[in-house]
This record gives sequence, structure tokens and C-alpha cells, in this order.
Amino acid sequence: MTTLLRCNKITLIVLFFLIFISVSSQAQNMLVPETMEPFKIDIISGKSIVMKTEINVKRISIGSPEIADFILLSPKEIYIKGLAAGLTNMILWQDGKVTTIYDIEVKTISVSSG
Repeated sequence: MTTLLRCNKITLIVLFFLIFISVSSQAQNMLVPETMEPFKIDIISGKSIVMKTEINVKRISIGSPEIADFILLSPKEIYIKGLAAGLTNMILWQDGKVTTIYDIEVKTISVSSG
């Protein structure tokens, strides 16, 4: 009887260990960000651009919407406006997957009188 209990305890410990390893490796894979080199966009504060993409964009996010904003005109055209001087990023998704990252720098220009 004690041998059977000992076997059951060992089996439970091994099973728990295997489940723990499986869950932790899946969680680790989920937390690893996709690494890709961002493209650079420069915009003057108060100005805008229309950017065309080669892919159909499903979703867009801007890191700091007080610096730059966007309107998705069509799945392949994005209107981007510089609002205030600073740095932010824009991420494009297609079918739930990050496809492109842009670093956006909004600059102000000084107008000299004279």
C-alpha cells in the first residue's frame, strides 16, 4: 500500500512538473515581442501626409496621439497629421499580426520675420 502511495506521489510530482514547464514555455513565447526595424517618418507640426502601403491594414495604433494622429482612408492609405513636436511610433496590423512599425518625429519650424 505504501509503495502504491509513493508511486502516486511521484507520478503527481512528475505530472505537475511537466505541466509547469509546458505552461511557462507557452507564456514565455507569448511575451516575446516581435522585433523588426522601424521605418522613419518626419512630419512638420500642423502638416499632414497620405501614406500608401502595399498591404491591407486592419488596425493602427499611435503611441502618443497628442504628437501625431491618423485616419485610415482605405485599407492601403493612411492620413497622418503632425500635431505637436515630439517622437512617437505607429504600428500597423494585418490579420492580428504586427506587419510594420514606424517611428514618427514631428518637428516645428520657426518662421523668421524680415
